Amino acid sequence: ISYTYSLPETIFSLSSGYTYYDFPATHSKSYEVFGTMSLDTFLSPSLTWYHDFADEDSGGGHGEYILLSINHSEKIGDSPVSIETSASVGYNDKLFINGTGEDVNLGIGLSIKANDICTILPSASYSIPFGDLEDSDDGNQDPEFYGGVKLTFSL
Repeated sequence: ISYTYSLPETIFSLSSGYTYYDFPATHSKSYEVFGTMSLDTFLSPSLTWYHDFADEDSGGGHGEYILLSINHSEKIGDSPVSIETSASVGYNDKLFINGTGEDVNLGIGLSIKANDICTILPSASYSIPFGDLEDSDDGNQDPEFYGGVKLTFSL
C-alpha cells in the first residue's frame, strides 16, 4: 500500500508506503516501509529508500535498500496501452543479505488501463548483481531474467 502526494505547481512528488512479503516455499515473511522522491520530467527519475523491520527468524532483514531509477512510458496511439521501460541501480545494506551489494535492473512491460481506476502491467526484467549479492555466503545471486504482473488501483 502506498500514498503519493504531488507538490502543487512543481515537478516534485513524494510517496510513502508499506509492503508485506510472503515466501510460502520457505515459510518466511518480511515487512518493509519505504519513501520515494520523484520528478515529473523526462525519464521520471526517482530515489527510494526501503527499510525492512521484520523479525530475522521469520525472514526479515533489518536493513536498508536505496534505489535510483528512471522510467519512460510511451503510449501506443489512441489505445489504453503504453510501453513501459525502466532502468535502476540499487544498493543493499543488510536488507536481505548479511553484507552489502549492488544491483542493476533493466525492464520492459505493457501498461494496460482496464478502466478509470485499474491498470494491469505485465513485465519482464533483467537483474545484474554485484558485491555481496553475488557471494555464495550472502546473496548467492546470478544475473537473471524474471517477470511478473502488477495490478494497481488508483482512486
